[in-house]
Amino acid sequence: DPCPRRGTLFGPQSTATHTMSKPEMVRWCGSRGACDIDNESGTVKSFHNSTVALPSCLVPYGKKAYFEMEVVSRGKTIQAGWATLALERSGHDEHSMVGMHYGSWGVDGVGQMTHGDGKEGPYDCGWTEGDVVGLAVDLVGNGAIYFSLNGKWDEPNGVLFSGDLYGIEKGVFPVCSCCEGSKVVFNFGASPFKFSAPDASFKPVHDFKGHDWETPWNDYNQTKNFGLINMEVPTRQQESGGAVIQRWIGSANSCALDLDSHVLSTYKYATIAVPTCTVPFGSKGYYEIEILQCVDFGVAGWAGPGLEQASEDAHYGLGDVPASWGITGTGEDPEYPCRWKKGDVIGMAVDLAGAKQSIHISVNGSFSAPNGQALQDMFDTDLGLFPAASVCAGSKCVFNFGERAFKFTPPDASFEAVLKFKGTDWEASVAKFNDRKAKAVDRVERAQQQQGGAVVRRWIGGVGSCSVDQDSGAVATYELATVAVPGCLVPAGAKAYYEVEVLYDKGIVFAGYATEGLARRGEAEAEEDDLYVGSAPGSWGVNGAMDPAKWGDGEAGEYPCQWAKRDIVGLAVDLSGKGSLHVTVNGKADAPNGLMFSELPGADKGVFPACSLFPGFLCRFNFGETPFKFAPPTADFKPVVSFKDKEREAAAQAADDARAAVETA
Repeated sequence: DPCPRRGTLFGPQSTATHTMSKPEMVRWCGSRGACDIDNESGTVKSFHNSTVALPSCLVPYGKKAYFEMEVVSRGKTIQAGWATLALERSGHDEHSMVGMHYGSWGVDGVGQMTHGDGKEGPYDCGWTEGDVVGLAVDLVGNGAIYFSLNGKWDEPNGVLFSGDLYGIEKGVFPVCSCCEGSKVVFNFGASPFKFSAPDASFKPVHDFKGHDWETPWNDYNQTKNFGLINMEVPTRQQESGGAVIQRWIGSANSCALDLDSHVLSTYKYATIAVPTCTVPFGSKGYYEIEILQCVDFGVAGWAGPGLEQASEDAHYGLGDVPASWGITGTGEDPEYPCRWKKGDVIGMAVDLAGAKQSIHISVNGSFSAPNGQALQDMFDTDLGLFPAASVCAGSKCVFNFGERAFKFTPPDASFEAVLKFKGTDWEASVAKFNDRKAKAVDRVERAQQQQGGAVVRRWIGGVGSCSVDQDSGAVATYELATVAVPGCLVPAGAKAYYEVEVLYDKGIVFAGYATEGLARRGEAEAEEDDLYVGSAPGSWGVNGAMDPAKWGDGEAGEYPCQWAKRDIVGLAVDLSGKGSLHVTVNGKADAPNGLMFSELPGADKGVFPACSLFPGFLCRFNFGETPFKFAPPTADFKPVVSFKDKEREAAAQAADDARAAVETA
């Protein structure tokens, strides 16, 4: 049809009869009417956010290609580049532009940013009306993508993307994302170029016209949609005698497993797990992951029966929630500055036999720093741990749980292949965990009472919202919960101190003190009020985990201090005069620590330790039952446990028993 129409039909669903010899661009993303495409002149005009593409000129692996784009008018964005068939199609105006999704690479010459495989960077070059942008791709080897402006290939243009470009072995095609008000003209080589390609080996995109892109597109989506939802996958794994990989967190098409090669491909962030190969407490296990392709691989590690399943896409994964531990190889974590790359073999070992349970990691067989022991002293591991990984979109990898010879050796001969433990009744472990979770706080309260220590009680939150380990004193939360020590009331005129050891810092915690004004609340009341230590009147708390801040008597304040794993946070309260609250980190009281609140209204009737914990934060309290790691501000600050009162403990226990009876009913 030689007549250009606003709202060109949507790609492969088009039934229009075309007689033009020039290659045809299609609307890849955006609603009907989002753009005008005139394939005769190569002109694209945008009315809303839209992405146009030329999939019929797919440049195959091993080839080099070039095209030009002239800027006629600028909107807020003109983002041009190349993409594989992994670039998702969308009929909505709100969509990921080229480069913001793995398998695509683009440059925005208006916003002056580069976007490739979902990552962005600066681009110190602006495009204006009349400019001609040259776009070249080299699919020989690991691949490279070039940009020029008015024929100049020198910096800040030239090679802007290279090495490990996702999915280029299946070819790439031209794409461009534009916002309202943008107008560009493409020349794919049907007419002479205004400027030269990087060298004579680069061919016009037009030379690759006629590629059947719908068949590989359909094949790609069939694989993607088959995923881990079809029961044939675990059934085939079971019959072959191998470990059974299950989609644990993520939607139905977030990942797919090839039945023959056992290659796992991810299309969205997804968590997979192998619960039927749980390593029991007292044993040691090992498995390997070979990275075939990745943008950022994600997180690899282990999980316990407390890691809840979810069938929806989620931005959280392994290590972000309780009952899971993981290591990420992005190279951006100062505690583990190691970047995993294509071809690496990651060894994951867990030791549940030692005095302190630990996780060890190797890269290509090396357990030396920064690899080696990555985590230790883990919580709730007595029901065993199973292999798990949260894998980023655009990754491909192969797991080996012992079905074949490992490429590298475990830390020592006592570590066994995870496959040896196949047959675990993990559903029974989940039931045991949930039972423990429901009863944890009540059981621990009585144990603490008998030991003579400070008793940590569930103050705000429902049954199972938190648990306290009897032996280590570690507190874990599964929902937003507030714990308190009402039996240790610090009276007016007194000074008290306690410590919080950060065991895992992925959640949020507000640690501090509260008056009786911080009333107990059950699950329904807690959700309705949305109160925690510091946000409620008569309480004061400090959070140095995620989103650091301080809250006091309902008012928020800044606290520019980031706590890290193993930090010891000291919380001292002085109820002489108007009252004050002081914070130390690893014994240091210099700014931004030190005095947090200079007045504590209502504290003249006494305060007790209280702490609100969000899911993902794990800590251990010391109220003075054992020697403090660091000294209080001055010698006249007494351990919180020294204020323990038998009558208050009895009243608190009676209140707990009454609440438990109501909750049980």
